[in-house]
Amino acid sequence: MKNNLTDVIADFVFKSAPDLADRLKSQAEALDEAKCSNPVLGRWIDENDVNYLFSTFALSDEDFAKKFPSMAQTTLAERQQVTAALEEHFGFCKHCSLKRAYDLELDARIEQAYERNSDFLLQLLEEDDETKLPKERGPLEVKLEPAS
Repeated sequence: MKNNLTDVIADFVFKSAPDLADRLKSQAEALDEAKCSNPVLGRWIDENDVNYLFSTFALSDEDFAKKFPSMAQTTLAERQQVTAALEEHFGFCKHCSLKRAYDLELDARIEQAYERNSDFLLQLLEEDDETKLPKERGPLEVKLEPAS
């Protein structure tokens, strides 16, 4: 897909929240100031969206092995232990607790942008021929509603 759907959604998110770039910068600074108490767990949290991380660890063994062959030997029970350790870690690590809150906030903004523009996004997917957007399409129409 020449026009990456992720980029289109990101554009919607930024247009609906003009202060988002500054907010993300401020969040990054806050994360830099708050050091993680367990760098091993913190690395997993810092390198992944928290919801993505948890949903990945919740996959069946078969689906997990297909998606992550280098970790195929890790069982669901073992991944659940990691998830429990992460949940416990969030309870006392300011850095990771902040990261989780920031991820949840951004995920909500993305979901709102998707919901507000789902008809356009569906049309984009249906019309995209994997090489370019249709030439007859006009400019992107963004529904600018303040994020809650």
